[in-house]
Amino acid sequence: MDASSPPCYRRYPRHGPAPLSDSELPSYTRRTAPQVDVTRPATEHLFQVFNGKGKPWITLKVYSSAKSSKSLPTFFDKESINGLLEVDAEKGDSIQAITATVCVFF
Repeated sequence: MDASSPPCYRRYPRHGPAPLSDSELPSYTRRTAPQVDVTRPATEHLFQVFNGKGKPWITLKVYSSAKSSKSLPTFFDKESINGLLEVDAEKGDSIQAITATVCVFF
């Protein structure tokens, strides 16, 4: 065999029947993949607003399907959005309302 020529291969596999013609492919058996539950614990995302004394005044915790707490919260179709909002108001603080808005980005 010349060093510049490609190696020779068998036309058909050693096991199993050869195709009947060049255009006919061998049949394959369909296999179903096992169902695997890949759910993982929710990732906690922490967002805080501090008062003038460096103490958290508002803390928002959101739980999502993101891989890391350093990523933005990630939610999938029909997935619930869960979180917790903590307000550490001191006497004399005047809170009129708290509004939560969910924005969807595609």
